[in-house]
Amino acid sequence: MGSASYFIKNLTFNLAPSTQNLICTGNTMKVLRLKEVMRLTGLARSTVYDYIAKKQFPKPIILGQRAVGWLEHEIQDWINERIAARDA
Repeated sequence: MGSASYFIKNLTFNLAPSTQNLICTGNTMKVLRLKEVMRLTGLARSTVYDYIAKKQFPKPIILGQRAVGWLEHEIQDWINERIAARDA
């Protein structure tokens, strides 16, 4: 199977009809698939989606009809927030 992430440059992602677009302006953004998000966070699939439902985790972006991904910097920010909360 292919890589768990995608490199996307100079693309506009429509996150949801009710939200603003996320626009990449020249920097390469890395989109992580679920397995990579689980590896980085140590969370199980069900926990990732449970946290999303509780608005405690970044929302995925739609990549296709049956594919979603997360922006790497949002996952890193989430991890850094956990570290900051621990150290507070």
